Amino acid sequence: RPSCASCRSSAPAPGACLLDIGCGIGAFVKRARALGYRAEGLEFDADAVASAVAAGLPVRLGALPDTGLDAGTYDVLTLSQVIEHVHDPRAAIKECFRLLKSGGWFWLATPNMAAPGHQRFGPDWRGLEPPRHLVLFSPGGLAGALADAGFADIHYLPPGQVSEWFYQASERVRNRTPRSQPVTLSAELRQAAQAVDRATRRDPAAGEE
Repeated sequence: RPSCASCRSSAPAPGACLLDIGCGIGAFVKRARALGYRAEGLEFDADAVASAVAAGLPVRLGALPDTGLDAGTYDVLTLSQVIEHVHDPRAAIKECFRLLKSGGWFWLATPNMAAPGHQRFGPDWRGLEPPRHLVLFSPGGLAGALADAGFADIHYLPPGQVSEWFYQASERVRNRTPRSQPVTLSAELRQAAQAVDRATRRDPAAGEE
C-alpha cells in the first residue's frame, strides 16, 4: 500500500518518478531532478506552467482532484502548501493515492489547525489566511483523511524553524501592518516561537504546520 510521508526521505531508486502537484514555476521539480528523480510537475496557473516549460522543466497544466493522469504512475508525490487551497481535500487525497505506485510515498505540508500560534493569535493567525485557505486540518483529522484514502504508515516530521515566520506574519495581520513595513517580534513572542520549534523535535505534530 502507498504510504504517507509527512515523514521520511531517502535517495531515489534508479528511475524513480516524482510528481510535485501545485509546483508553481517548478523550483522543486528542478531540485528533485538534480537529486536523481525523474521529476515532473502539475500546476493550475497557466502563466507558471509557461515559465516552467520555458525553463526546460516537464510541467503540465492541471489540478486536484481531476488531474487526468494515469493511475499507479509515480513512486513519490509531493504536495507543499496546496491541500488547504482545494475545495474537496478528501477527494484530492484519494486522487493522490490513485496516482501512486504500490509502495509509493506521499509527502505533504499544510498549516496545522491545532497549532500553538492559532491558539495564541486566534482569527489573526497567519495559517487561516481567508479566503485563500478553504480547509485546514488538525493532525488527527489529516491522519484520518489519509487513512480513509488507503494510506498506511503515516508519520509526521518536524517542520523545521517555521514558527517565527508564522508569528511574525500573524502579528502583521493582528496589527494591520502594511506589507511595505517590516514587523519585529517582541522578545516574548520570539522566545515563544522558538519554544514551539523545539517542541516539534519531540512531537512533530505540535508545530505551526
